[in-house]
Amino acid sequence: MDWGGIIFLNGIGTEEHPYDCRPHLTRDYHPGIYVNKSLLLKSYYSVPYVSCIKGFHFQRATKEEQPLQIEMSGIIFQQTSLKFEDYSDVKMFNCSFPDSSTALAISIRKSTNLTLDIQGMSLFRNNSACIKITLFDNIKIKDRYVAVRVNDTHFLENGYYRGGRSKVGVIK
Repeated sequence: MDWGGIIFLNGIGTEEHPYDCRPHLTRDYHPGIYVNKSLLLKSYYSVPYVSCIKGFHFQRATKEEQPLQIEMSGIIFQQTSLKFEDYSDVKMFNCSFPDSSTALAISIRKSTNLTLDIQGMSLFRNNSACIKITLFDNIKIKDRYVAVRVNDTHFLENGYYRGGRSKVGVIK
């Protein structure tokens, strides 16, 4: 797929048989789905369900300086962690994140800015942690811009881990 391409997920029948990532392994034998470019991931017909316990990993694969952007809309990610490394623009519209350890994990090592935008009727339910943003100390980059916008989003029954309440908040 080209940079900035669009993936349409047809949701028909996926509630009973969600899209998964088994037995997908990268050439380095890492489980899960790895994406290293900007793209759009959208629902088609009905709401698609995705269940990939090993998670989606969005990370820069080259030294290219072009900002990485991702936009997802109308998808339910069951037991699926989404991990982003050095993406500058992450947009979620009408997405749900039930039953994962950490629904969204964002790591910033080399980027100078991050915009996380969660809009629409999005739902975080029964996650140990909902959103975790980690800024790594970088001697070369002194100033960073981080913006987090969350609107029309519900957070329900989160913060549980192995039968007990964890001390992790909604956004850390």
